[in-house]
Amino acid sequence: MFDLDTFLMVANELSFSRAAVRLGISQPTVTRTIRRLEHLFSADLVERHSHGIQLTYAGEAVRQSAHLISQEMVDLSYLLDRINKRHIGTLKIGFFISLNSEYILPVLTRLFEHPELRISLMEAPLHRQISALRQKRIDVALIPMPLKAFDLSVNYEDLWKEHLSVVLPKEHGISVTNDISWEDLTGTQVILRTDGGDQWSADYVRALAQKAGHHLHSVEVSVSRESIVALVRAGLGAGVMSEFSAASFNTGDLSVLPLSGPFSEIQIVAAWLPENANPMVRLLLEEITQIMPARHTKP
Repeated sequence: MFDLDTFLMVANELSFSRAAVRLGISQPTVTRTIRRLEHLFSADLVERHSHGIQLTYAGEAVRQSAHLISQEMVDLSYLLDRINKRHIGTLKIGFFISLNSEYILPVLTRLFEHPELRISLMEAPLHRQISALRQKRIDVALIPMPLKAFDLSVNYEDLWKEHLSVVLPKEHGISVTNDISWEDLTGTQVILRTDGGDQWSADYVRALAQKAGHHLHSVEVSVSRESIVALVRAGLGAGVMSEFSAASFNTGDLSVLPLSGPFSEIQIVAAWLPENANPMVRLLLEEITQIMPARHTKP
């Protein structure tokens, strides 16, 4: 851009010496720059005469193009600055968590406030999230972390933890307590959600209970979270879900008890491919981590 900017100044001033003064460089530097451009384009760009210089036809054509290029470079610089400051771009987020979470909902609200940030959301269980990452249909997945890494070729970053809650009919014998443990669920049928035949979420809850030393009497159903609550309301068992999922439903006629004791929390992580250089991924993670300390210390 230095050569074109120098040429534009010469074209405006029609003088090598005045152009040098305006640019704060020496006149020989201006002269060498013009000669370099003439060699590049294989054409004379200026005609020298006793009263100064004037542009040739080729020089006038270069002047017009250089002016457009200069303006485009200014626009590009502005665009790149906005991208670097993360005010513009696209971000495709996959999730298998409740968007009612106090950690993700405020972040999404802020991101949607930027009209030039295009955000798309895709809800799917873990196996489909990993597949979508590999197919580059999403940039990042927000998922409960498996008890051991699901895929070591994917980057993971721990975000927040969510307590599990148990949804019970109010007439259930243990619904009168303030909290509940895995042991308390002994003898109670637990309704576990699968998704289109994907066993992962049901296996995850069972594994947590087993690590706490208890075996769940469970039944698997491929239904939505809302339908789990409906089945509990019908007296078919107890539902186990994250605290934010439970809080998003109208459960006034049910008891929602926090699960206590060991292995009563799930770790939420972000997963993305190492080669994904989308700066919006880092923006999302930074926004979430800024919220997390404030939520942990709230009274």
